[in-house]
Amino acid sequence: MQTFKLTAAALTLSLLAAASLPHSAMAQQGGVVVGGNANNLTLVNRNTNAAIGANAAASTRIGSVQDSEIGGNLNNLTLVNRNTNAAIGANSAADTAIGAITGADVGGNLNNLTLVNRNTNAAIGANARAGTAIGTITDAQVGGNLNNLTLVNRNTNAAIGANASACTEIGNIGKSDVCG
Repeated sequence: MQTFKLTAAALTLSLLAAASLPHSAMAQQGGVVVGGNANNLTLVNRNTNAAIGANAAASTRIGSVQDSEIGGNLNNLTLVNRNTNAAIGANSAADTAIGAITGADVGGNLNNLTLVNRNTNAAIGANARAGTAIGTITDAQVGGNLNNLTLVNRNTNAAIGANASACTEIGNIGKSDVCG
């Protein structure tokens, strides 16, 4: 009985706290709105994104800015030591976006720097599909200058099997349709 009273009290307090917060403080679904500058720094030593097995699917976004409105400058720096993106098995799909900016409205300058030491993108199996986008900018409106610097030390892109497709886009500005 004591546990029920504590749980009910905690629930009541959390509901009261949520009701008293302004609408802007509630969790957002989707993009972000920033009145000033936005600085996004992402450091990843090793990333593995793998869909293994029939009809498996896996997706990873690292250091990416999506559906956001920034009033000032957007500085996005993404450093990844090793990235492996693999779809292994019939009809499997794996997608990785590293330092990708999609659907952003930037009032000032957009500076996107993406460094990847090693990238492996592999689709193995019938109808397997693996797509990796590194340092891509799509559907963005930029009021100032756009600087996109993408450095990749090693890239391996392999499609093995009937109707398999492995697609890697590196440093693209404009339309991006990884395995599109």
